[in-house]
Amino acid sequence: MNFEKKSNSPAYQDWLNAQELYQKGRYEDCFFALTAGFIKDADYVPLYQLAAAVTAQLDAPGAQELFTEIAENLDNPVLFDELGYLYFEGQQWALAALFFEKSLQLHPENPDALYDLALCYGHMTEFQKAIGALTQRLTPDFWCSYLLCKYKIFCGEREGVKEDIEVLTSFPEAQLKENQSEVPTLKIIELREMLERCYQVESLRTHIRVWQFIQYGSAVLDCHENKKQSSGGRYVSVVHTYESIKTWAVIAKTFFSTHSVNITEIAALPDRDSEILGRVLAKILEVNFTIYDEESSTGNQLIIAAEGSLLDNCYELGVISNGNILLAFWQNWLCSSYICPDIIGCMAQSCEFPWNVAGIQMIDTEMHTFAPRNENHLSPEEVAVNICNAVSENIVTSGLDFYAGRKEFLKGIGRYSGEHRYNFMTESPVPGSWFNSDFLNLL
Repeated sequence: MNFEKKSNSPAYQDWLNAQELYQKGRYEDCFFALTAGFIKDADYVPLYQLAAAVTAQLDAPGAQELFTEIAENLDNPVLFDELGYLYFEGQQWALAALFFEKSLQLHPENPDALYDLALCYGHMTEFQKAIGALTQRLTPDFWCSYLLCKYKIFCGEREGVKEDIEVLTSFPEAQLKENQSEVPTLKIIELREMLERCYQVESLRTHIRVWQFIQYGSAVLDCHENKKQSSGGRYVSVVHTYESIKTWAVIAKTFFSTHSVNITEIAALPDRDSEILGRVLAKILEVNFTIYDEESSTGNQLIIAAEGSLLDNCYELGVISNGNILLAFWQNWLCSSYICPDIIGCMAQSCEFPWNVAGIQMIDTEMHTFAPRNENHLSPEEVAVNICNAVSENIVTSGLDFYAGRKEFLKGIGRYSGEHRYNFMTESPVPGSWFNSDFLNLL
């Protein structure tokens, strides 16, 4: 297929590369190869023509029609706004921002595009640019003002933010009436708590332990402490052994002991992974174990989830009650979830457990050699016993010193933690990147 060529465009070589992939039938690779070209020259028509052709091959008629219309009319801000939203839905923040910017060049006062552009900047940790976009809105609304307050906190601003938060109470959305959502009111409370926790940290280090505390009042037990690691204490992929899980349980015990947290019972979510981890922790803490029951009246339970998103259907846990604490063994920092756990083992993009088919076992601790382990035939109790019989790895708890003096602001634990748990969001002052391979499914 031949398209018009303009070799003087900075996107010309990218277009050539994508064209070659198209000719080879590598349509998905071709589509993603166009990305570099769009970033260099969003006015280069051949990019949109090729994008229309390749989305036709990928059986994405909606995207095909949009790219075709833009190729024929580069002066329509609505089309660029729709294209920006397409990439926004796919969490391709840089490209979404690019097309929202293009839409705003053509229609500078589009409030929706400004808001969506600010969200893109936020996800890219470019909070000053986000604040700039939000302040361009001629008629600020509740959500615009809420986002402004949050991003100011993310930038480490404290002065004047308290007053800005109180202004939010004057918006109609914050005036609770019959059949009206209480979400805006909770968002105001969330900001107040976030700002108060921000005051508890003198030096705002760009590290997930610091910002998980400020954003959510949440504690992270295990952080990647390599200073060269670019994700601020978060892991990319974690593959656990029995030894590492035993170590995690011992670190959790140290945390509870150090902060005088009274745990009377472990209540695990009913999935296999959560049950195994709950049984391990119950043995290490020497307390009773049970499967979580939302009707239970037992107090001081430690409710265990293997991963944070498993709590998404536990709406009752959005309110802190009965001295119960939520602990997730790991939290996927790429995905939002309904509740941010009070305590998180570690934050990663993926996590493998040793009792699953993909699990491993350590054969030689000195040589660090491993072998496959498949123990799906064992009961959760049998796996938990095997883990507790393993030898702990080197136990490092120095990072937990951060919570000394801040215990009273920890969710589910402290006196000043508030009554509510909030949504876990992927926005964070701690930078980190990822690639969404599922994006094409959204076209």
